[in-house]
Amino acid sequence: MKKLVLAMLVAAMAVPAFAVVNINATDEGNGVLKLWYECTEGEIIRGIALRIEADGNATIANNGAATVLALWEIDGKSFGFNTYMDYAFTVESDTPGFYDIDLGHPLAKADERGELDSFPAGLFSVSMGALDQLGEQAGVGSSGELMTIKFDLTGDAVISIAADTLRGGVVGDGVEVVAVQPTQWLIDGGVVEEVVCSALAKTTAGTNIDQTRVNASRVETFTAAASSNVAGEIEYSFDFGDGNWTAWGAASQTKTFVYGGAGVVAANDYSFNVKVKARNAATLVESAEYGPIVMVSEPVKSTIGATQYGIWAAAGRPNCWAFPRNCRGDANGGSTGLGANRTWVTVADLNILAAAFNKVEADLLVSSFGGFPGVCADFNRGSTGLGANRTWVTVADLNVLAQYFNKVVAEVPVCEQTQYHYWTGNL
Repeated sequence: MKKLVLAMLVAAMAVPAFAVVNINATDEGNGVLKLWYECTEGEIIRGIALRIEADGNATIANNGAATVLALWEIDGKSFGFNTYMDYAFTVESDTPGFYDIDLGHPLAKADERGELDSFPAGLFSVSMGALDQLGEQAGVGSSGELMTIKFDLTGDAVISIAADTLRGGVVGDGVEVVAVQPTQWLIDGGVVEEVVCSALAKTTAGTNIDQTRVNASRVETFTAAASSNVAGEIEYSFDFGDGNWTAWGAASQTKTFVYGGAGVVAANDYSFNVKVKARNAATLVESAEYGPIVMVSEPVKSTIGATQYGIWAAAGRPNCWAFPRNCRGDANGGSTGLGANRTWVTVADLNILAAAFNKVEADLLVSSFGGFPGVCADFNRGSTGLGANRTWVTVADLNVLAQYFNKVVAEVPVCEQTQYHYWTGNL
């Protein structure tokens, strides 16, 4: 399977009272990338623009008409957005008065206004709005799917996603400032393999610090990149989110955090800030303050709770519990059919359940079908029995699958999920 290596440079959009809108991505397989959003304090999104850049191994292709991509390739319509500003600009420029709300697609040129018109494309933006003309269109709130993007892959590909500053990033009811939280991770079929947190602090001279890493011993090491060692003196100082600034006296600084609670940490528990001073003549002048950069662990969006963490970790931390419809019986994250006829719970999921059905915990942990661990069929996160006789995949899970078996997508809602942050399998 070809990998999508995601560099997520959009992760937090600041709003009053320190609320944030989080944007995450999952690899749906076969080159399909799904973007998710999470409003943490009831924020209402009215417009969103993201800049997406793929390396040479990934492009999107025009499918059919010159200006419209098939909805299954890139789709914002079904998730609450009704206006595509760049598409509207192009249409109105050609034929004033022709554009209607809900027409078009979100693809836009990355570095200028207007719809994307050159394919195949590896650099583009997506620009969408939830606009209210008649008092009847609500903004986009709560949490859910943002869009899906279909890439044509020739090999492992790096996909970078950032706020589109040309278009203002994110706007909405109460949204004031877009703050970049540069968190990167490697995704292979949706599995988080490592967590890398990067701080990019640029001075007017173009110097930077870059690349901080969360490592297996839970020690955060912040390193000044070689590119910071330029002619002229640069002084860095940092804190660990506590306001106690320390000069960056060496190439890196290390801080050990103590975590608790069965491996669960909150998204914003730990952060650091960076101040950069550049020498101007004989004086070190503070040019900017960057941060906070939030140190996060493995993001798993799931119905999993602390009481189920043990079985999930023992099974190798499979990504299946993060599948949007896992609680409905989707064990493999796959679907069949297109559009309104798409089904998520099929014979493939039944086979995974059958291979794990009523197995005691020791046997369940080594069971799999088609590459998917048996715990992927634990749809209700419940168990029966005690000790060595404990079973996790039971009639209760079969009943869940039966309820949604072969039903079309409209009848299989996305699970109500909570964001948990677990450390990767390197511990």
